[in-house]
Amino acid sequence: MQDSNNTLKISLKRSEILFIILVILYVVYALLFIEKTSFYMGEEKYYCLFDDAMISMRYAKNLANGYGLVWNPGGEHVEGYSNLLWVLYMAAVHKFTTGISQISRYIQLTEMILIVLSLYFIRKIALKLTNSEEVALGAAFLTAFYYPINNWSLQGMDVGPVLFILCFIVWEMLKCLEGNKVSKSLFVALGIGTLIRLDFIVLFFSVPLFLMYYKREQAKEIIKLLVLATFAFLVSQTLFRIIYYDDWLPNTYYLKVSGIPLMVRILKGILVTADTIKDLTLPIFLLPFTLLLTRKFDSRLYFLFYVITIQILYSIYVGGDAWEWYGGTNRYMSVIMPFLFITMSLALHHIISTLIEKKLKIYSSIAFTLAILAILYTIHVTNSISYTGTDAIRSHTEELLLQKPPLHIEEHMYSVYISLFLEDTTLPNARVLTVLAGAPPYFSDRYFIDGLGKNDKYIAKSAPKLPEVELFKAFHPGHVKCDGNHSILDLKPDVILQIWCGREELKQYLDENYINIGRIGYDDVLLLKNSSNILWYKFSLQQQQQKT
Repeated sequence: MQDSNNTLKISLKRSEILFIILVILYVVYALLFIEKTSFYMGEEKYYCLFDDAMISMRYAKNLANGYGLVWNPGGEHVEGYSNLLWVLYMAAVHKFTTGISQISRYIQLTEMILIVLSLYFIRKIALKLTNSEEVALGAAFLTAFYYPINNWSLQGMDVGPVLFILCFIVWEMLKCLEGNKVSKSLFVALGIGTLIRLDFIVLFFSVPLFLMYYKREQAKEIIKLLVLATFAFLVSQTLFRIIYYDDWLPNTYYLKVSGIPLMVRILKGILVTADTIKDLTLPIFLLPFTLLLTRKFDSRLYFLFYVITIQILYSIYVGGDAWEWYGGTNRYMSVIMPFLFITMSLALHHIISTLIEKKLKIYSSIAFTLAILAILYTIHVTNSISYTGTDAIRSHTEELLLQKPPLHIEEHMYSVYISLFLEDTTLPNARVLTVLAGAPPYFSDRYFIDGLGKNDKYIAKSAPKLPEVELFKAFHPGHVKCDGNHSILDLKPDVILQIWCGREELKQYLDENYINIGRIGYDDVLLLKNSSNILWYKFSLQQQQQKT
């Protein structure tokens, strides 16, 4: 009996050491990933987040500098973000750190810490469903090195905080399903989830519904806590929005959903989901669902599948994300991948244990480890959207091993370069039209005009301009509303960095009123003739003569 206890203690200690090693390996990987996102512009080293995350950073910087939660200091109050708590955290980072070229790194490091905390809960969740440390380590390993999770998180999007709070919620929910008490922490966490990202509201209501179904005798208490949480988190947010932004919903909702036919969004969402399953490969995607056939009924396991299904349905409802070209899971589905990995590891472990006798445990462990490694590699090299054939294998392998810079780095370099160009050639009162509404506004203190309407109520609430050719392929949520007449004729920018729509219709006006100084990055840069906000002496003599 004593030997048995000693063996158990040694086994537990060994498993914990393996998990610590996994965390250390992940931290090294994440730090290298973050460093790979940095670049030099002149002699200064810059860190920059994904452009949408930089929109939140622009709001955070303005709040920290005393201008309020606005995109433009002194400009219209527009809620061009949907992640209030994350913006507030970013504002705190700005308040207590210095160096605009370095602040993004602190956000990236925060994301890394949140993923590490998520790994802790993923291991605990897996161990609660099964006593197998192999399953727990397998799920944590797949999560730690799944590229889309790292790419979205370590480039500053709110995937990291959403992933962490969701892991905590699942952990609390499993405890509720096992016991007789309803966790108040569960409802607080659900409320915090809506502060991190407002579309968490889908899980805010669907999780308690699941709990009520399995805990009918505690339905009254669940409803009471849900009502309290609704007033504490949702009603309070709505009141703040009405008072501060004079709107019932975030501007991003109007931009991505308002006026866009439901069937267009759903059909595009189905296509996106099908592509995601193809990237994961159908056998790997279906592997977890074998548990529904081989394991006895378990409400805890069903809850994991329930959360996975809810998020997939939400992704379908909104039409997927705007950046599906790379492949892999989008932001909405990346946060549920750890639970798919838990069920995947559990199913794989069950199959291998069935095929290999218990007395040959060493062979079973080797087979399981090799299978997990094969799954991680396969779901990366089969991303077939951006590459095909051997190019896909080579390129995605290089990305996974960080042998090439992470995605979007060239865009980040352009954003910083164009920001420095604006700082050098324009006065602070200059009005600049841009499509990239994050990094260029963040790194240059100018008044910006958002050509895609994320920070413009007029465009966000206008009718969408849906593509006439290949509608479902060309439709990208948040990128189908623009109005050249409004952005250019009405708002009269001093500088035009990019034009999303209306170029042909406004060609005569642009030719008569703007000077084309040539392509910088993605588009020709146009300067308003006779603008007093442009430092004309910085340009060539020919361009100075053209200004009149």
